[in-house]
Amino acid sequence: MCKKSLLTPLYTIFLLILLAFPAQAEGARVVEFFTSQGCPACPGGDKIFGKLAESNDDVIALGCHVTYFNRRWEDTMSRIFCDARQGAYREAGVTSKVYTPQVVVNGLSEAIGNNEQAVYSAISRPNNIIPLKLSTGGGYIDITLPRLSLRQKADVWLFAFDDTQTVNIGAGSNAGKTISYAHPVTNLTKLLAWDGKPVSMSFPLTGFGGDNYAVIAQYQDYSGIVAAGQTR
Repeated sequence: MCKKSLLTPLYTIFLLILLAFPAQAEGARVVEFFTSQGCPACPGGDKIFGKLAESNDDVIALGCHVTYFNRRWEDTMSRIFCDARQGAYREAGVTSKVYTPQVVVNGLSEAIGNNEQAVYSAISRPNNIIPLKLSTGGGYIDITLPRLSLRQKADVWLFAFDDTQTVNIGAGSNAGKTISYAHPVTNLTKLLAWDGKPVSMSFPLTGFGGDNYAVIAQYQDYSGIVAAGQTR
């Protein structure tokens, strides 16, 4: 959407400190990145998101590929549920509009995905997202939800995502480019509506796909993420 901003020497120092000491941030952090293989402004954002996903183990980084650029070239990772999540953020007033590349942090704020300074500024803000305990084994994911005081019910979502997918784009705005996409979301399902009481549950992963999994508890009106975890 916008050209990548130039980093000042001072901000570069700040960015290096943030990358070196990610654990200093409070609580878990969730970064949803809305992108498309057919979006002309997205390759720069894809690089920023890829660096973020690989350099910050405490960040739950989810690359959600939308379908509305599927014209001359169909994004091989596009999912209609990504359109739905992005639209829900717009309807809730969390984001100003629907566009790519777009970053949504903790379900609360947005940043232009190819503006590196804006992205890292958004993820560096303190938050109180509760980390969730997850484990996998025997074809199941085990999830522990703690007791938590909620102002309304929260939907608990299970995401499946791959480590990376590299694509040779054959047509459209990025024709001829080979781009590696970090953490593309391959599946999404809602597990339950949570009222804040302790819950221990298992969900079968057969046929669900993905190299890794993330669980996010999010207020039903999309007014914030309250708890999150990942198996990675």
